[in-house]
Amino acid sequence: MRKMVLQLSLVFIGSAWVLAQAQDRPFRLGPTEQQLLEAANAARSQEKIGQLVANRTLTEIARKHAENMARQEKMEHVLDGKGVAARAEEGGYRYRVIGENLAQAIGDKDAPAPEASVIHQHWMESKPHRINLLNPKFQEVGIAVVKSPKGTYFYCQVLAAPQK
Repeated sequence: MRKMVLQLSLVFIGSAWVLAQAQDRPFRLGPTEQQLLEAANAARSQEKIGQLVANRTLTEIARKHAENMARQEKMEHVLDGKGVAARAEEGGYRYRVIGENLAQAIGDKDAPAPEASVIHQHWMESKPHRINLLNPKFQEVGIAVVKSPKGTYFYCQVLAAPQK
C-alpha cells in the first residue's frame, strides 16, 4: 500500500530592502507547477483579487530551495542559515513584500506525486497559507516541485511584489 503524508509550512515578510529585479524573458513552468499557478489564480479570481504572474527569477529561487530541501530531506523555511528574504536577495529579486508556502508529500520511491489540486487544497484549508495565496499585495510567484531520492515531493511557492 502506497502512503503519502502531506505537511505544509509558510512565511510572510513585509516591506524589505533587496537587490535587483528579475529578467522578464519567457520561460515555462513544469506541468504541476503550472497547475498550482492556475489553481492559485482561480482562487484569487473567486475573491476578485489580481492574478499572480509567474516570474522567472522567483521560480529559480523556488526551485533552488525545493532542490535543497530534497537534498537534505527537510521541509524548512530556513536552510543553511537562509530564509526566503536572503534567498531572494541572493537570487537578484528586488521586492516590496515576499512570502513563501511550502509543502511536502512523504511517500515511497514509487509513489506518484499528489495531484496539484490536492496540494492547493491543503494550502487553502490552512489559514496562514490561504492568507498568503489570497494576499492582494502579491503580484508575482515562483513555483517549484522537486522529488527527493527517497521519494518525498517538496513544493515551494514564493509569492512577492516587485520593488517599484
